[in-house]
Amino acid sequence: MASQRKFNFEPQNIFAAVSQLGMFGNCPFLDGEFHGGECRVFKLSFKDEASVAVRVLHPNDDISHDNTLATVQIEVRVLKELEAKGFPWAPRFLGASVTFDNPVKHPFILRVREGTIPGLTEKDCLDQQALLDQVLGTDRNSTVFAMDHGDIKPGNIIVDKNYNIRWYI
Repeated sequence: MASQRKFNFEPQNIFAAVSQLGMFGNCPFLDGEFHGGECRVFKLSFKDEASVAVRVLHPNDDISHDNTLATVQIEVRVLKELEAKGFPWAPRFLGASVTFDNPVKHPFILRVREGTIPGLTEKDCLDQQALLDQVLGTDRNSTVFAMDHGDIKPGNIIVDKNYNIRWYI
């Protein structure tokens, strides 16, 4: 039977939760917090190591604890599989707490991006940015030639057995 207890998320304990995984460098500090449609991401930076992202699904009273745990377990499995296949664009999985019995009282994933996206340069970004006026118009409000999905999350991306993206829902 699925658990329906109320979530009790404690983000102020993020350092303690990551520390329990043994993943701390010197002088950690919170360097940003981002809110997405399905999660919060806390950027932890260190004096002597690369920054890490702590990804926490939004606490939600509409889904059970069991479903939350299953979702995190699937994300961990996918990240490990992408790394094993050598997919260079995925963040590297560092660890996870797949339980509510941790200092933040919510499951989370710890991951890191090495700071670059293979094959992408700053010039590529500037070239794409220069095309926006042609696609969206100078006021950037014309959507005749543009489409925005609005909800790119793992559950909306269809992949084949080799993790090639085949479709967006």
